[in-house]
Amino acid sequence: MTFQIEEGEAEVLDTEAEEVEETPAEESEDSKETKETKEAPTETPDAKRARLKRQLEQHEKKHGFKEEPSVKDKGTDSDERYNRLALRQEGVVEKDEQNIVIAYAEWKGIDVVDAIKLPAVKVELQTLRAKDVLAPSSRTSGRTTADDPAQLSKLYKAGKYLTPDQMKKVRKHLRG
Repeated sequence: MTFQIEEGEAEVLDTEAEEVEETPAEESEDSKETKETKEAPTETPDAKRARLKRQLEQHEKKHGFKEEPSVKDKGTDSDERYNRLALRQEGVVEKDEQNIVIAYAEWKGIDVVDAIKLPAVKVELQTLRAKDVLAPSSRTSGRTTADDPAQLSKLYKAGKYLTPDQMKKVRKHLRG
């Protein structure tokens, strides 16, 4: 507060009541950004994350940065190798079977060796193995009949066509 005297009267001027805001002629970028964020509608966290990700990618592209795989990514590759090796030692050699055990172990958060001992995994592996087994063939293969002179002589007597080599074997068999 200041006192001012004019022609015999004392006046009290209140200089603290009003604060004058000074604005520089040029505003900095920081103040512009803060004003824009105050005036702009609020941005969702997902939109903000996407915007920041784009900015980071642009910055990396501009400055030639190349993202290297993190240590965690390298570790998962070697962990998978060790898991597959452990499964091979336990007798699970097929990749499909290993994938089932590894997926179950990751889901349960346990080691693959422990996962292979669980009944649910054993049943899953048995069903997979049952699908992989081929049904026995009802036909006999041509190679066994071609090599067996007794079978060839039966075919000859039945009137079936035989190749010249097969006929030689039949004649030899019949002559005794």
